[in-house]
Amino acid sequence: MDYSKHHNIICFKRDELLRLFKEAKIQELNKEIAEEFDSSTKSSLTKQRLEKITEKLSEIGANDRDEHEIFFALFIMLEFYDEDAEVCFELSKPINPLKEIQTLEELNKHRNGTLTDFLIRTKQGFRKFQLKRYRKELSSDSIISFVEKTIKSYGTLNDVNLLVLLQPEYNQITDINLASIHGGLKKFGYTFEGEILIAHNENNEKSIISQVYPDLKSLEVPIILPSKR
Repeated sequence: MDYSKHHNIICFKRDELLRLFKEAKIQELNKEIAEEFDSSTKSSLTKQRLEKITEKLSEIGANDRDEHEIFFALFIMLEFYDEDAEVCFELSKPINPLKEIQTLEELNKHRNGTLTDFLIRTKQGFRKFQLKRYRKELSSDSIISFVEKTIKSYGTLNDVNLLVLLQPEYNQITDINLASIHGGLKKFGYTFEGEILIAHNENNEKSIISQVYPDLKSLEVPIILPSKR
């Protein structure tokens, strides 16, 4: 863990953030088990009951914005960088991280609600990201409209990269036309430094991140489940 008091940014190596995440999930699981099964009863923890508890926790985590941002940065975004890349967060005020950030809950408590949801630090410096989940239809016009409204809500992105995560309820990701989205966004003539990116997973086998502004290009990496870390 590395803390920059000047920038008020805290950075975690992959294994450090993974440890915080796993410890938080174990605590949540133990709490749910304790609530589900009273020690005075003879109920046993069957595989089916454990799966039910796990599904409940997964749903809670998926709907928690802070946890989702950390999950995406740790398990997806870092896979597109070298092993020594780090996940960083802007903090709301100067702190003593060794005393005040020992758990995932404490980290979220001190994170700053700015335009930047997380940063990735490499030898080349920092890259800032604003993560937005998109759950509507996968038409080019709809995605372009979503991006346009998001940028307008912030005024400008400056050097922050807008990362749109596709999570459609019904449509297949293969329905998306990246070239059409790229062409539509070019018409706005955005002048900020940040990029507009679209992320999705393909059949739970690989993660794909596509830049749709200012250029059009894609990168993909195989998906490694958190349980395999």
